[in-house]
Amino acid sequence: MILFSFVAILPPLVMHSFHGDWVMLAVLGFFLNVVQGLFPLFMNIVPMETVPERLAATASALSMSVGEMIGAAATPAVAGALADVYGLPIVMWIAAAGPFLAALVGFAMRESNLRKVKSRLPNGANVPAVESE
Repeated sequence: MILFSFVAILPPLVMHSFHGDWVMLAVLGFFLNVVQGLFPLFMNIVPMETVPERLAATASALSMSVGEMIGAAATPAVAGALADVYGLPIVMWIAAAGPFLAALVGFAMRESNLRKVKSRLPNGANVPAVESE
């Protein structure tokens, strides 16, 4: 998740600095934006795996709603206001800042799947206590 978050910084920066043919820009945009498929992991799978089963739907809905409020409502308004002051290129820098922040969050994450945690422990070691339902 960290690696692809860093790769997701590239599309807005390429769109900002590319000065070639529009067809090549479209091809680059298509292939570079494939990494945007990473963000459903942040929004769905990770929250659902980190809470008890009875709270999985709530965790998923909460992360999606916060993402929509920030990504679809607040960020365009802020980016538009900043573009009025600093010019349109600032919008691409803001678009690159989101994946950068996601990569930083990725460094703070830890595995919560007990099967994966057990497979990494030496033989005979106990799994740390996990909150049960």
